[in-house]
Amino acid sequence: MADNGALPQPTWVIAPRAPDEVVDALRLPRLWAQLLYNRGIETRDMAWELLHASEDALHDPFLFSEMDSAVDRTMAAVEGGETIAVYGDFDTDGVTASALLYESLLALGGDAFVHLPHRVRDGHGLNGEAVTAMAEYGASLVITVDCGITSAAEVRQARELGMDVILTDHHAPIRETPEAFAMVTPTDAYPFPFLTGAGLAFKLVQAIHRRLETPVPGGALELASLGTVADMAPLLGENRAIATLGLERLRETERPGLLALLASAGVARESLDHESIPFVIAPRLNAAGRMESAELAFSLLTAEDPEEAQELATRIEALNQERRSLTQELLDEGMRIAAPQVEAGERLLFIAGEQFNPGVSGLVAGRLVERFSRPAVVVAVDGDVARASGRSTTEFHLARALAEHSERFLHFGGHPAAAGFVARTEELDGIGRSLQGLARERLREASLEPTLRVDAEAGFAEMPGQTMGFLRKLAPFGQENPPPAFLTRSASVVDVRRMGGEGQHLRLQLRQGGSTWEAVAFNRAWPEDVSERGRIDVVYTPEVNVYNGRQRLQMRVLDLRAAG
Repeated sequence: MADNGALPQPTWVIAPRAPDEVVDALRLPRLWAQLLYNRGIETRDMAWELLHASEDALHDPFLFSEMDSAVDRTMAAVEGGETIAVYGDFDTDGVTASALLYESLLALGGDAFVHLPHRVRDGHGLNGEAVTAMAEYGASLVITVDCGITSAAEVRQARELGMDVILTDHHAPIRETPEAFAMVTPTDAYPFPFLTGAGLAFKLVQAIHRRLETPVPGGALELASLGTVADMAPLLGENRAIATLGLERLRETERPGLLALLASAGVARESLDHESIPFVIAPRLNAAGRMESAELAFSLLTAEDPEEAQELATRIEALNQERRSLTQELLDEGMRIAAPQVEAGERLLFIAGEQFNPGVSGLVAGRLVERFSRPAVVVAVDGDVARASGRSTTEFHLARALAEHSERFLHFGGHPAAAGFVARTEELDGIGRSLQGLARERLREASLEPTLRVDAEAGFAEMPGQTMGFLRKLAPFGQENPPPAFLTRSASVVDVRRMGGEGQHLRLQLRQGGSTWEAVAFNRAWPEDVSERGRIDVVYTPEVNVYNGRQRLQMRVLDLRAAG
């Protein structure tokens, strides 16, 4: 069944009106200036930097304090014919970072191979068995991407086995900092601290080519863009430049795997936009690691034969469909288990059972956070071992909360907003009580009521034309630069149709002020208190829908209710 009936009603919070002096300074129409003001942009120079991403925003990679050492050791390994192991992660950021570094090392004449951990068997980060296997394969240098900063013991093990380790990781150390040969991480004085795993891999490659005085291959920027947008990093500054410049490359890509993946999704290469990565490409690449093995996604990205690429893309498309169905099924189950905890006033949802699948537990947890505006941890129980994925809100640092109970875990790690652990099943009751106790303490004053941020009130007639062009300049969207949300009041409902296998989506036709727009509302039932031919207030994001090569404007409905 669909879960849309359980959606709580959010409070609409309209952004404060931009001061007249800011509008005058920006010299833009008030609606455009309002959008920039909401994102902290108050001067022409700041606006230019946001709207015109260029290679000037790519900082000198040697500003990383240990980049010189990392480049020296990598180049010595390439020139000396050493075997280099690239150790990555199983999400899109980790897979693209691995492919980026692997292809770059091969192009330089290096001898390299990639090891990607299995989501269930290995979990995040370096593990002892993999370290031993890489040594047995003959590696003398290990370069991690998107992981390693929490693997101090495994780095020591690698050194004892005669391997140097270079860490490139955007996570923060939770306890002991590894004693690696060199670390390229945002923990030092680099001017932009929000690079992703793929972004850091790109900086290492950029530094190598700067040392060689040769251009960075365009394929590296393609992959860096994919990982940066997929990892939901703040899309400002250098991340925005990587995403924007890389998207330009992606529209011209000749990579067989990406061409096959786009074909299977019905998307033309030339029509790729800022939404194509998070809604088309990344879910499919992630589906490989969630449902089977991230090696499928890596093989797709690095495939040179179009027939092989097509076979892999077809397989990944099937896994993505399976992932969708399983996520919905387990979300319904998660909602059922979560309801009593919400009614009891718990500030953190802790849900465990044998029915949950570790491949999609994080997706289910994320949807629960969206529904109930509080942290959620979903645990897949498999015999005497339990694997958990959690998602959180800005008020609750989930990785730090896990670190406070590290003695209970076989393994744990993550971000403030996303973290997970592996533990003995017998420990689950205690873990759940401890985490919920921390949440009750730390979220005591936090509001758990859902809110919907609105950039501005506007009429439908203000959206097309130059305003739509300005909105596209604001893209790509992500953290710190979310898609603009507008409120239009008293729009007439011309038509309502249900979509989806279970009627869980809506397609609407709305009219206001002489303008008519098509609209879609995903995972939403029609409100019982609204006539299907009445008037509504609607919050939405304007977008360009591309289907069968044709483009048309539509609005993606974020919320709606009876007018007034």
